[in-house]
Order: sequence, then structure tokens, then C-alpha cells
Amino acid sequence: MKQADFATIYTSFNDLATVQEILPHIVEECRRTDTALIVHDCSTKDTGEAWTWLVEQGERHDFLYLFSRRLPFAMARNLCLQTAIEVFNPQYICMLEDDHAYRPGAIDALRGQMQATYGRPAPNGLRYGLYSICPDCWGAGFRAACTDDGHGNLTPGPTELAWQLGGANSCCRCAPVSHWMSVLKGYDPDEYPISFYQTRNLNVRNYNRGYTTNYVGGGRLVQRKERPGAGVAMANVRFDDAYTASDPRSKVPAR
Repeated sequence: MKQADFATIYTSFNDLATVQEILPHIVEECRRTDTALIVHDCSTKDTGEAWTWLVEQGERHDFLYLFSRRLPFAMARNLCLQTAIEVFNPQYICMLEDDHAYRPGAIDALRGQMQATYGRPAPNGLRYGLYSICPDCWGAGFRAACTDDGHGNLTPGPTELAWQLGGANSCCRCAPVSHWMSVLKGYDPDEYPISFYQTRNLNVRNYNRGYTTNYVGGGRLVQRKERPGAGVAMANVRFDDAYTASDPRSKVPAR
């Protein structure tokens, strides 16, 4: 594997149709920018079909693919984070969920914005440390409260909640490797893997160290696949739907 200054991590779970629609756009943008790509799948359904397709694509397009069974979201992300550092030695790492892709120009814009603004003061009183291309998964109210720098790059308003002011939704998070390791410190592999508990503290750590997010391109550089979600929870804990649905912290409806 060659070294690359920018590495993308794309993780998927139980939705091959979405992956087949979304992943080619990521592959094309990584190829255009000569940057690295790691694809990880930990599906528990139709694994043979999913893994066969991903192996074929990985061999054809020369990206690194990893597979695991029954691996919680946070552990999968942390595994890919360490792998990207060891294999590619990048300066920047961007993590994407399986229903989000780059539009042309996204990687160059992210890389350029990090080079230009990382660590500099933001309008909300914090410093820029975390970057994203998708401001819309927080909802319309969040976007309306953001500050536009005049070039379409958005900064969260100072009245947002700490994890929104300091962080980004897990659909897309990008930062220098040094920031991933020393400030964000990866994802929290809770015994109970509801996404809010595995991903929120990353945003809070960013905020508590005085950092905020920059939404590069104001949403123009992201391609999103609209699909039903499961609220703030994964669909299973220890792969037991009934247990997740019974926990009051979960928004997965009882079955």
C-alpha cells in the first residue's frame, strides 16, 4: 500500500443496496485525488453477498477492505482508524457512514480548509478542529443558526448544545490525524452500543478542548441516501433486538 496524505474510512452494515449505490462515488473521488480508502463491513445479514461484492470492488479499484462479524460501531471505527494510520500514514482522515458519499471536489475542499483554518479562531469563540461536509443531519434549525464565512462554509452558532457546537454528526467527520489521536481519541466502545453513547463523547471531547466544527461547502459537497433510520440506537445489543428495545435510553421501538 502506498502512503497518502488523506485517507477515507467508509463503514457499512446490513444495507448492500445502499453501499452499491454510494460507494462508487467515494471510489471515484478517492481515485481523482489519489488518496487512500478503507472499506469495512460488519454485516450480520447476507454477509456472503456483501463480502463477495466488496472483495470484487476492492480488487478492481485498489482499496483496502476489512470484514468482521458482530463488531460494534465504535470498535469498527477505531479499528479502521488505527489501520489507516499504520498502512497509509496520512495527515488527514475522514470517516463516512454508508449512506453518505463525496461529490466531486469534496476531498480537495476538506483538505484545503483544514490546511487554512485548523486551530484558528471561529466566530463562536472556539477554534476549528473537526470538519464535515454534511450540516443537514442535525436538522434545519441547526443550519439556520450557523454562521457562513461568505464562501459557503458553515460554523455552528454559539447557542447550540455542546456536542453540536463542538462536533459533527457521525455521518461525516474529518480531522487531522493528530487531532483524531490527541483530542477526539476515537469512539467509545460502550457495552451498550447505542450510537449516541458511542459517538457523542467524541464531540464533547472536541468541545471541552476548545474546538468546534467547520461544515465545508455548506452541504454542496455531500451526496446523501435518504432512508429510514433507527433514531439514536443501533438495532441490536449483543445482537438482541428485544434487549435494545426494552432499554429506556433507546429510541428503537419495542417489538
